[in-house]
Amino acid sequence: MFPHRDGGFEMEFLVSLAEPGHREPVARRVREQLADNPVTRLPWGTRTDVHASAWIWTLQEDDPELNAIVYRSGGASAVLRDEIRRGLPFGKARGPLHVLDEVRSDRDLRPEELRFADPAGLEAALRAVTTMKAAKKVACRVGREDWGTVVRADRNAPFPGYARWALAIRPDCPDWARAGFDTVPGFTRRMRRAGIFDSPLDLLRHGRWARNALHVLHNGVVHFPSRPEARAPLRQLVREELGANLNSWAWMAYLLPRWTGTVPDLFDAVRRESTGR
Repeated sequence: MFPHRDGGFEMEFLVSLAEPGHREPVARRVREQLADNPVTRLPWGTRTDVHASAWIWTLQEDDPELNAIVYRSGGASAVLRDEIRRGLPFGKARGPLHVLDEVRSDRDLRPEELRFADPAGLEAALRAVTTMKAAKKVACRVGREDWGTVVRADRNAPFPGYARWALAIRPDCPDWARAGFDTVPGFTRRMRRAGIFDSPLDLLRHGRWARNALHVLHNGVVHFPSRPEARAPLRQLVREELGANLNSWAWMAYLLPRWTGTVPDLFDAVRRESTGR
């Protein structure tokens, strides 16, 4: 419907949340605005990368088709991909999941990237890191069977800061394990910057780069349909703040591709620009 390079993909999502009777004139005005004001350069961060937490919300659906999407994406660690290939559930399903043939037959996983066979070796490697790059390389090898060992070792003698941070930003780090790493000021804010959110609603309220957050929430309709908690509040924002006001929609289409703050802040800015208040 709209030119996706200029934020049209996310604008389509917002228009779909408007009252049905308003959508046609709104869509026409948005198309005009996007055509008249193309974005030649997007600010850093407005790219549409998937937030780290979205991988886990998707996997928690325990849907083999969705698991295959995450597996193929290239954004998951080798350990996470191995757990997908083994059919391990991430949500409430019991027992092994069906695994698509294309995933089951894949053997392109390097042994040195998979989990440590020896828990003592994992602990030693975490304690030895001196850079964030090294910490991420080790943390990516922590499997679900290892989190208890990791947390107990950290409680006995805290890991280096780089190691604790690299573990905390693992998208599949269990909540109970991540809570143990929450020992520095601004931990929640820093987690959000790394793409770790408690829920889609948390992403809607606090995710920086509104275009990115809206992109993830739009895809969530398919990728994590059992987590719809952000849709009603977002629909309410659209209908109360934009409604059938074509001037407000034009400002939204203009600001969205350039906006570096949260979705609620974006709606506040649109209100100020369109009403002068």
